[in-house]
Amino acid sequence: MSAQTNLELMKKVYAAFGTGDVDTAGSYWKADAVHHYPGRSVLAGEHRGVADSIAFANKMFELTNGQLSMDVVDLAASETHAYATLQTTYRRGENKLDMRFVNLVRIEDGLIAEFWTLPEDQYAVDEFWGS
Repeated sequence: MSAQTNLELMKKVYAAFGTGDVDTAGSYWKADAVHHYPGRSVLAGEHRGVADSIAFANKMFELTNGQLSMDVVDLAASETHAYATLQTTYRRGENKLDMRFVNLVRIEDGLIAEFWTLPEDQYAVDEFWGS
């Protein structure tokens, strides 16, 4: 795929996720895609396949009671990869996590094949989500 096509794919993913439509966001993933979420929290690990990745996203919305936002600061793509810098805010009761994340994506056949989440402060992310 072209860099422009991959850029448009990522815009669709973030638009869907931003409204809480994780099923539509998941429709842009390959059936055997892997989402690598770092750390030691309840969300950490390799989420394999669309169903597991959707369950991961739904868990984020559940844990934050829908109080999360991801604003795209920068987005770029090549013929095989894309990245996004995001300003992300999560809320859990009185707790708030507000930081930059970078997502790196490998794209295959016009769909997300692999997705890495890279937070600005891994320790803060682990503490926020808990174990």
